[in-house]
Amino acid sequence: MKIAVEGCGHGCLNKIYQAINKQKVELLIICGDFQSVRNAADMQCLSVPPKYRRMGDFRDYYTGKKRAPVFTIFIGGNHEASNYLDELKYGGFVAPNIYYLGRTGSIWYKGLRIVGWSGIYNGGDFMKLRPESNIEYDDRRIVRSMYHYRKDDYLKMRFLKQCNKSILLSHDWPNKITEYGDTKLLLRRKPFFKKDIQHGELGSPANQELLDHLKPLYYFAAHLHVVYRAKIDWNKKRFSDGNDSSSKRVKTDLKAKNINEIELDISDLEMENGLSAIEKSEPRTQESLSPTNFLALDKCLSGRQYVEVLNVPLTNSKHPSTQHSNPDLYLDPEYIAVMKSVNKHYKDWEGLNYEQILKPSKDFEDLVEADTVQMLKIFDELDSDEYDRLFAINEHSFVQTADPKTSIVQEYQNPQTEIFKERFS
Repeated sequence: MKIAVEGCGHGCLNKIYQAINKQKVELLIICGDFQSVRNAADMQCLSVPPKYRRMGDFRDYYTGKKRAPVFTIFIGGNHEASNYLDELKYGGFVAPNIYYLGRTGSIWYKGLRIVGWSGIYNGGDFMKLRPESNIEYDDRRIVRSMYHYRKDDYLKMRFLKQCNKSILLSHDWPNKITEYGDTKLLLRRKPFFKKDIQHGELGSPANQELLDHLKPLYYFAAHLHVVYRAKIDWNKKRFSDGNDSSSKRVKTDLKAKNINEIELDISDLEMENGLSAIEKSEPRTQESLSPTNFLALDKCLSGRQYVEVLNVPLTNSKHPSTQHSNPDLYLDPEYIAVMKSVNKHYKDWEGLNYEQILKPSKDFEDLVEADTVQMLKIFDELDSDEYDRLFAINEHSFVQTADPKTSIVQEYQNPQTEIFKERFS
């Protein structure tokens, strides 16, 4: 499938679509900072200083004045209208032809499996649960913390099986990904990364663990406003055994400061320090696996490399999403089964410490796997009509919930979320 990948969107949909106008791609993936701002109320929930808040292009797509010319899937970053995305925490259409993957998610599009999660890592918030209602968006601390992914988000990704033929998305980078690409070129472009790279602290430890576990065919990210490529050969690769100084330091400072939180009003040279990392993967060799191709892209600005077109192989050419009589978009049954199991065993993982969450024990993995196998067996026994009723995503399900002219922040019940909860809660 011919797809386009874009880094940080920052509300520049018109420019992004113009950049791929003649490429004849079937799918556009945007790796965060999408900024689905519908109105003045949403701008109050955008994590940028007030003087940098702007409406952007999205409202025209929300109101129907414009329509996305190519099917678009995106994840959230750290500069989002968090109130709108939280309406669709399980994923859904934010506008016709534009689909948000959710806080975490896994979907099938025309035989291509796309797995990903929204937000960025923060050592202080990772182990906390996100507030679910009555959110005070006038509190800047809360607005900032809304885009920090949490331990329950992580577990819904971590308990998926290895997906070597899939695409994995995150906004921030995996920790230590710089060991597998052209670090000299990266440092010529971003010399202030040097200290964090030397200490093994550039990127998210949660993303590193997901990369090591899922081993996707492609991994797309953004956030650091630079182009970077890496390739990991799983048949040769050995991860660190965790005896380096950065691993030891993390054990005593797991509640680190914010990791790589780039504000829209500061220059790339003013990135925050205080990054945290953990890498304790055991040495291993995997045979007959395709390498992971990692690609991070820049933000959407003139003169920046913010979009790239790729031909990617389908994950499964016989998946129901490839049948012309069915919709092109499906929820992933494995993800649904894992999500339900993680929610079911909430009390079991509530008391786990940081390292136990990041690297779950075999007993915990077996517990979730038993649930997953049982649920997948039930799903497999469904007839095609019932399977479609549960997992096919109605591509005409977008509903305007907020008035595009309002400036009053309020919570809305999105019908797409209610349908998801009815099916899978």
